[in-house]
Amino acid sequence: MDASDYPHNLTAGIEQLRWQLQGADLPAQGIEGQGQFQAQWQEAQKRLSFNYLNLTANDSSLTGHVQVTMAERPEWQIDLQSARLNLDNLLPHHNTVAQTNGAASQVQNTLPLTRPVIAARVDAPPYQGLQSFTAAISLRADSVRWRGMDFTQVSTEDD
Repeated sequence: MDASDYPHNLTAGIEQLRWQLQGADLPAQGIEGQGQFQAQWQEAQKRLSFNYLNLTANDSSLTGHVQVTMAERPEWQIDLQSARLNLDNLLPHHNTVAQTNGAASQVQNTLPLTRPVIAARVDAPPYQGLQSFTAAISLRADSVRWRGMDFTQVSTEDD
């Protein structure tokens, strides 16, 4: 950690981070990975940056940079690259119904837990939170696997 210019700048290097996620709306095997990055807070710009990101999740990897500038409307800049992004091992597989000779048969993909029940009324319109910030996103992947299909040289940019 470099606090020599605190409170104007604060930098911390995370050299080893390990995690494991399990639960509702995750793949049955869960998600686990490790990573490293450098975090920096710049007080004058009200900016939090994550530099030198190097993360793994199951058999996928991500590198790049993420920063958010805290303003009245926060501004995100996300630039990520992946050698391999296997969405089949990161997103849950929901039960699907297949037709066989006119009869429906249930394809079994077990989820570890069911979704929680929300019993209270939610007054906020769907996706209301997405209107409270701006984002510039760039994502590039050499290889992507999604629903059993393989894609190469995938990229997207959005403002």
